[in-house]
Amino acid sequence: MDYQNRTYRQYKQCGICAQKNSTTQVARTSSDLYIYDSPSFIMTTADKINQNELTFDLSGISYNNLYTATTNCFNTNLLSGACFDSISWYSNIYENGNLVSSNEFFSSTGLTGSLPTIDNFSGSVISSFNTLGYTYEYTGSSYTITHPTNELSLDISTKLNVINDCPLTGSSSGLTFTGSCEYTTNVFNLDFSGLTSGSTNVYIINSQTGITMDFIFTGNTSRFYDDTNTKFKFQIFKRYDNLLQFREPPVYKSLLIDWTTLSATSSTTTTIPIDNLLLDGEYIVKGFFESNNNTEFASLLGIKNDSLDNKDGDKFALYDSLNDYHFVAIRKPEKPIISLGVTSDLGAKAFSVASREMFQNQTSILLPNSFGEYIIALNGLVLAKNYDYIITGFTTGNVTTIIAELIEPAVDGDIITIAYSNDDINNALYVDTIDIQNTISSGTTNNQSTNSVYYNTTTNKYELYISLTPTSNNDIAITLNGGLLANNIDYYQSNSNPKRIILEGNLIIGDIINVYYNTTTNVQSAINIVSPLVTWKVNNIPTNNNGVFTIQLATDESFTNIVYSSSTTYISGQSYYSDNIILTGSLGTKLYYRIRNQKEYKTILNDSIIINEFSEIIPIVVGTNATNNY
Repeated sequence: MDYQNRTYRQYKQCGICAQKNSTTQVARTSSDLYIYDSPSFIMTTADKINQNELTFDLSGISYNNLYTATTNCFNTNLLSGACFDSISWYSNIYENGNLVSSNEFFSSTGLTGSLPTIDNFSGSVISSFNTLGYTYEYTGSSYTITHPTNELSLDISTKLNVINDCPLTGSSSGLTFTGSCEYTTNVFNLDFSGLTSGSTNVYIINSQTGITMDFIFTGNTSRFYDDTNTKFKFQIFKRYDNLLQFREPPVYKSLLIDWTTLSATSSTTTTIPIDNLLLDGEYIVKGFFESNNNTEFASLLGIKNDSLDNKDGDKFALYDSLNDYHFVAIRKPEKPIISLGVTSDLGAKAFSVASREMFQNQTSILLPNSFGEYIIALNGLVLAKNYDYIITGFTTGNVTTIIAELIEPAVDGDIITIAYSNDDINNALYVDTIDIQNTISSGTTNNQSTNSVYYNTTTNKYELYISLTPTSNNDIAITLNGGLLANNIDYYQSNSNPKRIILEGNLIIGDIINVYYNTTTNVQSAINIVSPLVTWKVNNIPTNNNGVFTIQLATDESFTNIVYSSSTTYISGQSYYSDNIILTGSLGTKLYYRIRNQKEYKTILNDSIIINEFSEIIPIVVGTNATNNY
């Protein structure tokens, strides 16, 4: 660009006149071209949008094996030949284990022959892919598909269709067929290594107020040295709603970052305020540079280069796959709080106390119906459940009788006192019994692990840890070896952990402690109905329906054997939820229940990010035999 045809210079003295080919130095038009190679950076706190491609083949499927297995089921079950209607063939597509498409692609009309072809099957697969909006190519039976979700699988299934009340033959003659004949074979399982809750560029936000982003400059850093006025800045753009695009305006704009703050490490970090991000969301980070413009005219006029003028991308509207970075930020689902629901005040005689005289060698005590635990005292000393007495009973029809069986028989004239709750809505009395049989664990504050009794070496205090969260603004009663301790004198509830009770005094091996308190739920202890209603709440009200609450009932505290579950979808604007659990087992069976709060976020690539949070675990005991009714 050195070509210059003519150079003119104007003179003020002559008004509007020009001198051709003057030797006086003037600005040359040839200097108005300037190429600037921007520095480049990488990020370890964000990543690229990785759209993987995988291949699969639909050939080599044994349709005959599936057909034979299905027809053998017909023969094995001794079905009458007149029962046969058809065999339906289905192609089933699963995203992350969830069925998203099932198409019938063929029907076999006889017990012999009549098999589908690869064209029947592949046509069904193509139809499903098109309906689901997948991006794919194929040649013959070989397919290449572009990242539809985290995990994609395809099955073929068959179903034997028979007439209603199909009669059986042979040794089963006179009976009708009540089963099913269905078979499935897997065609492929594809893992696209999509984003999960554990990915480095996925941020699960709990209590933190910001996300730290790093920028490590790796290319053309000499530009910073050649032009000390070069400055870096970045903006963050959010994917709005369910659009497959990142859109203006930016949710965050950084300040200008000068090279003098970067030169020591060629990197910088910035904390992005959570409030700016408008969670939940998916975001891209775009970096920009301001620098001098070294053309002669621009230098004289003080005009700067600013790469912010070009925000275009090659994917998803603004995303530049070469230079931009990507991250996801999701607010952690809230821990469900199992509660009494929206309740009224306690009714009259909600808490009752009754005393009676015992006779010689009496062991059985008929108990009144109670919603919660019992407090049982003998001659003024409070007894320990499962040590001094056990709870048993029996069911007659729909009526359950509850009995306390003393471990040691009474003496004539002993006085038994029973305190209990008879308010099924607003009261939930619970008792924890702690039997100290081994050396008490010790350590610093908040390191008690699962111990129910603990010696705090930081404060030199003994501590008790109760099973359930107690109701706020309610007292807690404690007995030590049958004697009642003084509230706020012998013990007091921690103000930092509601389950921690701090003791004034010592404990030794052999001590038995009872802790009585009202819990936040009345579905605990002995449950005398088959299907109790459990209520829970979340303090932060859901704003959409991208989550599910699931009540889980198990036979063990680790929930490895879940015997019942039921789900409730988020309802926008609702904080209280409830659902019934169906008890299993017989009188005395111990069970555990909890609420799982599962939240799902779908990314721009349809990756499914799943986050779970659980309520506290509530132990219960089946208090009826009506669970065995039929």
